Amino acid sequence: MSSPPHRPDTRNVNAPRPAPHPDEVTATDLVGSPPEYLHEMHAALQRAEQAYATGDLAAAARAAEEGLAAIRLVQTKLGPQGVAPQYAAFFHCFRAQPDFRKALGLFKRGLTGRQAACRASKGQPTLEGGDHFFRTAWVILQPGTAGITDDLPVELLVDEHPVAGRVLRSVLRLRTKLLACLDGSPEDTIDS
Repeated sequence: MSSPPHRPDTRNVNAPRPAPHPDEVTATDLVGSPPEYLHEMHAALQRAEQAYATGDLAAAARAAEEGLAAIRLVQTKLGPQGVAPQYAAFFHCFRAQPDFRKALGLFKRGLTGRQAACRASKGQPTLEGGDHFFRTAWVILQPGTAGITDDLPVELLVDEHPVAGRVLRSVLRLRTKLLACLDGSPEDTIDS
């Protein structure tokens, strides 16, 4: 029995290929081994923490972008379980710091408005007065924190990564409090 005749590949190997999406990781991006990328991820976290500690939010955001890129590279090689989820959460929080600070300011204005409305109604609890600030704060904060899960062991992470852990805890607390405000919770449950 003879083998089928060899058919040459007629595809043009030099034909242009569609450009990958900027966030898409390709095989050519994986020039190092996963441990090298994990090392880069840790180095990026260290740079983000240092920049944040000195007040340089732009540098912290750049380091966070580098860390997220390293995570994507490791995950293409090792799968989604290749990187502990807190690292992506840390990087998302550092990247979202300008939005977090805007949302925090709006949240505080919303609480002040709610307290003023309560005083104006002679001490009767009211949900009016700050709701538009809460909604605006949520619109600002939500996109940058959408990928962060609430089930991270935040208090343990604060011990392991003091700066990144506190940033993560702050972002998650604000997100929780904003959701409580938007759900109409009374003020005394929001301040706890």
